[in-house]
Amino acid sequence: MITQAVNVINLPVNTVAGKHLGRVVGVEVEPSGRQIKYYQVSSALPLVKLWGEKLLISPAQVVSISIKEMTVADSFSQDLAKASNQANLVPEPTV
Repeated sequence: MITQAVNVINLPVNTVAGKHLGRVVGVEVEPSGRQIKYYQVSSALPLVKLWGEKLLISPAQVVSISIKEMTVADSFSQDLAKASNQANLVPEPTV
């Protein structure tokens, strides 16, 4: 049950450790319209350009939301770094 609504658009997104990831720019809702599927975050991290302009953060990764910021688990930032390292290991296709 929702007890309090918070406007998440434009909230800064930080990890528990304080690393700034970006700002919430949108919300993707399940087709039923009852649950949030992902928070769309415009990234402050240059490595995200590898996958596109936005990070998609699931509600399971969100630790807290206040009127000042959204806080996500540190594991989100660690997973992003691992994915970046793996992307750097894959050679680019030659034409």
